[in-house]
Amino acid sequence: MIKVEDIILLHSIVSNKYEIINNNIQSCLSSIDYYESLEDKISSIIRAIVKNHYFLDGNKRTALATYFILSDLYDLEIIYTDDKLGYIFEDIAKNNYSVEEISNILFNKDNKKGNINDR
Repeated sequence: MIKVEDIILLHSIVSNKYEIINNNIQSCLSSIDYYESLEDKISSIIRAIVKNHYFLDGNKRTALATYFILSDLYDLEIIYTDDKLGYIFEDIAKNNYSVEEISNILFNKDNKKGNINDR
């Protein structure tokens, strides 16, 4: 799917820095096997990057770049504008959404919108 090295590279591109503060970055990939759907696997990675603060700065931007790359790689539709995605990733950072809730928000799984009402 994606490797830790890829996430670190994405981070260095979006933040112009290479400052890992949580050396347990491998853990962002450790839970993907618990999920069956591709959307949930990607959401698990996104949640881990946003919530576990692996980098000094740019965690949400790194998660967003990861979302774009994986959605493109697996031909998953991105249903929001770039501006709206910025607000959504802020919302993910501020709230304790489950992986399934994030998947519903980002990929409109089961035709649910989570707490995001307009697209």
